[in-house]
Amino acid sequence: MLRKFIFKDTETGEELVLPVTPSSYDVEHGRKANPLTMHEAGDVNLPGSAVLLDVELECLLPAHAYPFNQPGAGTNPFVYLERLEKWSDAGTVLRFIVSDTPVNAAVILDPIRYREQDGTNDIYCTIPLRGYRTLSAETVEQKATGNQARAVETQPEKQTAYTVQAGDTLSGIARRFYGDASLYGKLAAANGICNPNRIYPGQVLKLPDADKLPAARAAEQKPLSQKAAEATAVTFDQTVGQFKFQAGPAVKNLAQEALNRLEG
Repeated sequence: MLRKFIFKDTETGEELVLPVTPSSYDVEHGRKANPLTMHEAGDVNLPGSAVLLDVELECLLPAHAYPFNQPGAGTNPFVYLERLEKWSDAGTVLRFIVSDTPVNAAVILDPIRYREQDGTNDIYCTIPLRGYRTLSAETVEQKATGNQARAVETQPEKQTAYTVQAGDTLSGIARRFYGDASLYGKLAAANGICNPNRIYPGQVLKLPDADKLPAARAAEQKPLSQKAAEATAVTFDQTVGQFKFQAGPAVKNLAQEALNRLEG
């Protein structure tokens, strides 16, 4: 009984049976030993990976209906050749099967070689089979490291007013409700606060929309002592040899500003 040499596309299920059974084939099976040199023990062999099929089939693709052809085999050798070349070009994974034997291996085809040699139009073909092994990624167990996940920054809260609590700062309140601590100066201006560093528990702050916050007051204010000095006229009376100080009307306003700062 003639054996059938079958190639089967693992994706489409398409099969190709060689029209003439090759005269021979050889298969290698098992694991190759890995040599290892150990200190004092010398050379040892350890079992390695299973070998992959590595075979070159020599076959005939006939142009005539010979009596040794497989039943139903075609006599156009290029039909067979074209199919083998397409599988080789695409790197298609095939099953190589020899009927009535345990041979059933996943292979891919190296470049096909063929020739005509006797004027019969028959094609003599060499089909290199290279074993195929599916690569699978190992699953690595994730161990706890003790590191906490990075906190996700929350969106600013939406309120129209806020009552100051102990420990609050204007920059912290600006960060909480506007998402930007640098707006503390504008928030102070919106609430008539002269000194952004002076807020107290129970104080109620208005929280306008960010685009409606007024410009912040000047970051630096002249000390009241300097303003008072600038508002006072100083003259030297040569007759008595003394300086005279004349307080201007602005000094009264400075006293009110001082009071406002204490209250703010």
